[in-house]
Amino acid sequence: MPDKFQNHIDPVEVLTESLPKKTRNETNEVSQMENQTGIGTGNLNYTEASIQEYKEGVGLFQEVMPDVVNGYNDFTGACFKEGTVSEKDKQLIATGISVYSRDEYCIMYHTKMALEKGATPEEIMESVAVASALGGGTAFSQGVTLVMDVLQQYQNQIH
Repeated sequence: MPDKFQNHIDPVEVLTESLPKKTRNETNEVSQMENQTGIGTGNLNYTEASIQEYKEGVGLFQEVMPDVVNGYNDFTGACFKEGTVSEKDKQLIATGISVYSRDEYCIMYHTKMALEKGATPEEIMESVAVASALGGGTAFSQGVTLVMDVLQQYQNQIH
């Protein structure tokens, strides 16, 4: 059976070809991070590269607005700490909200974090299903209330 990804073009590889080469110091920092985390950043998959891109953007933003970024990081850090709701469940909630709000970076980040906190693929997909029900519920509730109100209000005036 032929591999359906045989001719797949890796978007990360295409994007990184035009990036400047790392300095010796950056290479040493990356090597240290790879050794500490066990994640090789030299060969990132699309999800890891996207998360890295987000983190780099945050770093640049932090140079301009350090108080905002530090405040945001403190706030979100407190929100995702273990509490009455487990860290795993918080990541499942965040995954569902990310899907509902169409936030691609958060979808990738929180799905990966949910897995790291012990969520199963089934639990993650169930959180996606709940988000989908809510998204469909939004359209349904607006349809049966606001649209119906306008129709009733104007049905005899516009034809």
